[in-house]
Amino acid sequence: MPTKSRRSAPARQSSATSGPSSPGSGGRGVASTYGGILGLAPLISLFFPLIGAVLVGATRYVSFMSVVGVPICAAIICGLAIAGKTDPAFAWYSLFATALVEYKHIPNIRRLLNGTEPRIGQGGDRPATG
Repeated sequence: MPTKSRRSAPARQSSATSGPSSPGSGGRGVASTYGGILGLAPLISLFFPLIGAVLVGATRYVSFMSVVGVPICAAIICGLAIAGKTDPAFAWYSLFATALVEYKHIPNIRRLLNGTEPRIGQGGDRPATG
């Protein structure tokens, strides 16, 4: 019989993004956030890859998809919770996860604002964790 983790989704999210990372490894919580939403609300989460694809396709910045797409998805979940269409706990999870993802992406946000963040296909000599 499978055993369930006793930790809450936000606790798993936090530990999934706080582990050691080496330069170039990424690991800023977007996949963990999506995995949490996929487990909590599978039908809602089916639309989120489309949002990510549109953002990456339009800008060619994966980090832009992360720092803009995660809050968009959280807003959708919060709207559904306010409308009574999903559990309010999912909204709290999405807000917690969004704050964590945004915090972990501060270096990327700075590079995006400075125009130094590499686009897909450009490569770059900066470390992904910097």
